[in-house]
Amino acid sequence: MGMELAILRKYFKWALFNFFILSLAGLFLRFLLIHPVNEINYQYFLHAHSHFAFSGWGFMALSILLSHSFIPKKIIEGRSFRKLLWLSLIPAYGMLLSFPFKGYFSISIAFSTLFIIVNIWFVLLFFKATKQQPRTLSLQTARLALIFLGLSSLGPFALGPVMASGQGGSPLYFNVIYYYLHFQYNGWMSLGIISLLLKWIEQQDKSSSKKNDQLCYFLLLISIVLTYALSLLWNKPANAYYIIGGGAAVLQCAAFFLLFKKLPIDQLRSLPTLQRTILLIALLAFAVKAGMQLFSAFPFFADLAYKIRYLIIGYLHLVFLGGFSFFVLFYSIHFGLIPHTRLLKYGIYLFFAGFFLSEFLLFTESLFSIFNLHIPHFQTVLFIVSLALPPSCLALWLTAEKK
Repeated sequence: MGMELAILRKYFKWALFNFFILSLAGLFLRFLLIHPVNEINYQYFLHAHSHFAFSGWGFMALSILLSHSFIPKKIIEGRSFRKLLWLSLIPAYGMLLSFPFKGYFSISIAFSTLFIIVNIWFVLLFFKATKQQPRTLSLQTARLALIFLGLSSLGPFALGPVMASGQGGSPLYFNVIYYYLHFQYNGWMSLGIISLLLKWIEQQDKSSSKKNDQLCYFLLLISIVLTYALSLLWNKPANAYYIIGGGAAVLQCAAFFLLFKKLPIDQLRSLPTLQRTILLIALLAFAVKAGMQLFSAFPFFADLAYKIRYLIIGYLHLVFLGGFSFFVLFYSIHFGLIPHTRLLKYGIYLFFAGFFLSEFLLFTESLFSIFNLHIPHFQTVLFIVSLALPPSCLALWLTAEKK
């Protein structure tokens, strides 16, 4: 094993440990919905959970995988790179531990700001490290993902002035939050995963149409910018927003169609069963995501998304767990960041069971609520199903810890 792979595996263990902690926090949130604790503010704890999801798991895992794919070995082996990854842990745990006390206040905002600084540091490091490399579609997409990571940072910076002006809870306040979520989920995380998928495809098939690559890149860029309009439909804006959002969603579906056409079918079939299954789950999750965004451009479905909280939770987990996390697991197994063991296999099967059943419950409850029906003891059943996630994430981390 090369030194750079050993370094990346070391930090990827931390990312998996963070994923385990994240699953415990998520389970605790579902417990609070069954047995509220007066001393614990659910909303504050939810802030801690979401910020740790983006920083402790999302940023750390994706930055490691992007580094493995694109950054030269000598930079990975350098001090600056390792300092960056170590430093990223400080704001991640700082936000996890500070948000439950008061939500947004001086300490949690300080850690949020530090996380943004780490983000910008990684963006600059990545651009500098890859400036001499050929402008492949995968690299262009990775760079675009990092640009959106930087742009998403404007959201937290804008929250302070918005709240200071007494507009906390106003439409502007929520639009700023949705701005951050949109460019994190659809910009940084989704595009980052797509760039890794493209890199894998390029390694399998060197022949690629430059014209199609440019079209795909253009469609991804335009669709991600303009689908932010879909995040504004909750407030029933002018019809133009529905048209812009719907048009952008169509462009996104077209981009995904071009991406899926590039998949090397023979190489896909030749993958080990576990890897192929994980990859197909991730691709299916992204396809469903694109379809849901297209439907959300219609007023009827836009209203449902605003009114039915579990529909939003199901969608966010579909992207974060189904698309993002499953692809991270595929990549890390395929390229040796985590060993393929029996414990890993059982952990992934258990993770899939917990993910699938919780998504099934969330979307079924959302569908039932349209007709004023509900799943009996829904919160309790959802909590029981979610019990599968922490031990599955623990199994993933323990697998990575094996020598």
